[in-house]
Amino acid sequence: MSGQEPPHIRLVERIPLKISPLDPETQPSTCRSSPWIRALIEDGKAPREDRKFSGKWLLFVLRETVDRVWEEIDSKTAEGRLGCQSKVSTVRRDPAQVIYDEGKHVICVFTYDCRDPEDVRRVRERLRELGFREKIAYKTNAATRAGLYGDPSDLRVHLLYE
Repeated sequence: MSGQEPPHIRLVERIPLKISPLDPETQPSTCRSSPWIRALIEDGKAPREDRKFSGKWLLFVLRETVDRVWEEIDSKTAEGRLGCQSKVSTVRRDPAQVIYDEGKHVICVFTYDCRDPEDVRRVRERLRELGFREKIAYKTNAATRAGLYGDPSDLRVHLLYE
């Protein structure tokens, strides 16, 4: 994909559905029904995520700010301005999730294919525009499936750190 905006994107699913900003099950800092809240997009012309080659930018966010940050990431994902999907950890921890800090949440902003450097960098640039200017890690889903975890700057685990 060439750095162009994706064609018209249609929201397929948000788990759980956003009913009210006051509903604790729609806020990462209070949701206890699921370990993840997801924002997914789909379009017949947009590239589909290839689970074998997809990857994700990892954002570690303080609990005090995660709801506000997730609202922005969720919105931009639904509009097709970030990656093919995003997810945020909730207060209900996934048993498989590596916990670095109890007071933080992880937001994963996925790209459809880690072998497409233009798209990976496009998503990174959009995250910078949203205020994520410090270095963050980009990790392949293959590394996650292989159980590889480590410091974000460890390039044996992460493909990029920028």
